[in-house]
Amino acid sequence: MPAGPAFTTTTLLAVLGLATAAIGAGSFGSAAHARNPTSRAVHARRIERYQTRASVPFTLAETYQGNNFFDGFTFYSDADPTHGLVDYVPADEAFASNLTFINGQGQAVMRVDKTTYLQPGQPRKSVRLHSKNRYGNSLIVLDLAAMPHGCSVWPAYWMMSGAQQWPNGGEIDILEGVNEIGANHMTLHTRPGCTLDRSFSKLFTGSVAADNCDASANNNAGCGVVDPDAKSWGHEMNINGGSVFATLTDDSGVRIWRFNRNEVPQDLLDEGATPDPESWPLPKAFWAASTCTRDFIDQEQMLIFDITLCGDWAGATFNSDGCSGSCADMVMDPKNYIWARFIVNSLRVFKHA
Repeated sequence: MPAGPAFTTTTLLAVLGLATAAIGAGSFGSAAHARNPTSRAVHARRIERYQTRASVPFTLAETYQGNNFFDGFTFYSDADPTHGLVDYVPADEAFASNLTFINGQGQAVMRVDKTTYLQPGQPRKSVRLHSKNRYGNSLIVLDLAAMPHGCSVWPAYWMMSGAQQWPNGGEIDILEGVNEIGANHMTLHTRPGCTLDRSFSKLFTGSVAADNCDASANNNAGCGVVDPDAKSWGHEMNINGGSVFATLTDDSGVRIWRFNRNEVPQDLLDEGATPDPESWPLPKAFWAASTCTRDFIDQEQMLIFDITLCGDWAGATFNSDGCSGSCADMVMDPKNYIWARFIVNSLRVFKHA
């Protein structure tokens, strides 16, 4: 297990002072800390004093793995909401075209078409999968052997409520980025009135990219946290054996951990694992409890994998991210998509006993 301070829900609730009156209705944490120097000092001392306390480990509730992996998903085949140059195909076509399959190592593979030469403006076939089940108040652990990357490529592993009109019910982006940016972006997209409180930045190790979670503001940038480790993204992640992502939604808020292959906690490796996130180091990202984070627990979230090309983000930043030519021209050549694939060892859902 990697070195670092433990992070307990029991202590966290005390640190945050989670009385309803103390939490701004739309703030992930208390906005009062940002305005009052005395409160900031007290808040800082509380963070420094937090310590490990007794916690309740999780037990395995559901596993997506091997030949049964795709049984838990539906294949989205409508137009890409992010305007990418992709054609999301239904299940029968995905399997027939080897865009989804189980490889010889028992790993689930989801990929972009890497064989077909296209005409200008023609979309490339790809896949987007939605879990049949939805989860709230859960610990969800993705063991990822490899992720898609490359100029024009926009992959994401994320969670979204399908119970009501987006963004009501929220969206949690766990693994997302574009082109060859070299860093993973973890982001919440919410209804208006939700913000990330930077005063709690000592409770996670990522770098805050934006504060406003409102999906209708700032071109839907959301309130994002960037993983500072180069191995959090693309080629660097893949050559280092992939990563394990753990996402927890509970009364403390929303937390995301990412472990390099040599850092995975033993309680995630053991047969019959009963993971205890409160014994782990600080997460990469944390959005403290509020009425906004209730959306992610009460509405419950489906799990989504998708790979789009160009579109609202990858297309808009294509040249500024160091890619040459035009994004649309790149999509025409299948040789650009050799590495545009997810390879998944397992996806596990844990619940409190």
